[in-house]
Amino acid sequence: NFTQTYHDFVDRIVSVYGPSTHVFVGVGPMTLGYLLPAQWVVGNATAKGQKAHLLNQSGFSHGDCGHPSFQSDEAMAEAAAGAIASELGWQTLT
Repeated sequence: NFTQTYHDFVDRIVSVYGPSTHVFVGVGPMTLGYLLPAQWVVGNATAKGQKAHLLNQSGFSHGDCGHPSFQSDEAMAEAAAGAIASELGWQTLT
């Protein structure tokens, strides 16, 4: 079961690195099929007091071939960096 395995993975990360560890569960633009399972993992982890966050990048373009283009990759990286920095209270470089 993908969802339970992912949840166990988050548990393992937190058990190894400690309860202050932030885990970002990412979902990309190629399919929405993992969005609900990722939301479930984040919901269950946060209910347990873990610092899990959904990094939903499903709204970015996935190009004509089904994969993100260079431009989409760059935009996703910038959005991810901004979301992580915001969540952790970091300043971003401009």
